[in-house]
Amino acid sequence: MPQNILLVWIGKIGDFVVSTSFIRALRKRYPDANITVVLSDFVAELAHTVPELDRIIVFPKKKIAKNLFPFLGTYFGKKWDLCIDLNPSRSTSAGWLTRLSGAKRRVSSFNENCEKFYTEMIKVGVNQEHMLEIYKQFAEYFDAGDEFDYKLSITFTGADMAAAGKIFEQLDIKQDEKFAIVHPGNFSKPRSCWAADKFAALTAYLTEHSDFKPVFISGPGESEKVRDVISQSGVSCALAPNMPLPVLAAFLSKASMFIGNSTGTLHIAEAVGVPTLSFNRAYSYDVWRPITPKSVAIKGPEKEVGSIPLEEGVEGLKKLFELNGYNFK
Repeated sequence: MPQNILLVWIGKIGDFVVSTSFIRALRKRYPDANITVVLSDFVAELAHTVPELDRIIVFPKKKIAKNLFPFLGTYFGKKWDLCIDLNPSRSTSAGWLTRLSGAKRRVSSFNENCEKFYTEMIKVGVNQEHMLEIYKQFAEYFDAGDEFDYKLSITFTGADMAAAGKIFEQLDIKQDEKFAIVHPGNFSKPRSCWAADKFAALTAYLTEHSDFKPVFISGPGESEKVRDVISQSGVSCALAPNMPLPVLAAFLSKASMFIGNSTGTLHIAEAVGVPTLSFNRAYSYDVWRPITPKSVAIKGPEKEVGSIPLEEGVEGLKKLFELNGYNFK
């Protein structure tokens, strides 16, 4: 029975949120274990929303040269019984962190030519099955299959909600007002973005045919491009300021729906119970799409999402309304 468990995560925001289903199952199976996660600096603040974790070690991926030695001083010296590499794809950094942990058992999903990092490799359907199915296989491997469910979950604090409340006031969003969050971003991956003019047209359609107020959000460095989308829509829309991830989770939790590409904010919205409409490349649809029954995921070609017709987006929006009991004018 492992007492000290280390989870290694060098992935992205959405990837980490999807793994919360596995983390929760592991905690239920080993309630008395000390569970620590080591993860990238740009995801670390979100790890504080996962109550099943006892400790967070930040891997300084952004400024590794400057912060490597302080990190190593924090990382070494703990005796781990079990170390699990949770990255959904091969990561040499995660492999070395797993090996250097010195854990008796070092486990990863099956990766050829990675034997030097791990003592055990699980052959699962990476890039073929939905990630939640893969995490279920992980849970079963660690005798936690009976504890596994498919729900994503993150927990924000009252302070996070209070901070979100101030942003609602700033944007003049009333407490009982119905609003839809729109995030046309993930611009660093243009193949994964639905076309800006189509987001603009869908926003105009939403405004004309419903009582929902569109509220846009943007990621770091995205605000100007998001403002362009708002301008193209011809609709007066609020653009929320960038905010810490736990505050963003609280902010999203008050929305009636989320409309966006396959990126981290989509999975945060899913984890706080918000119905989503998402535009996905074929791979993202198969492996990462939200599977909650009141969400709609549109599958585009693997080459790029921008070619998905506007009409398909409108039909997806209508289906989202139908699934959640909303009505168009």
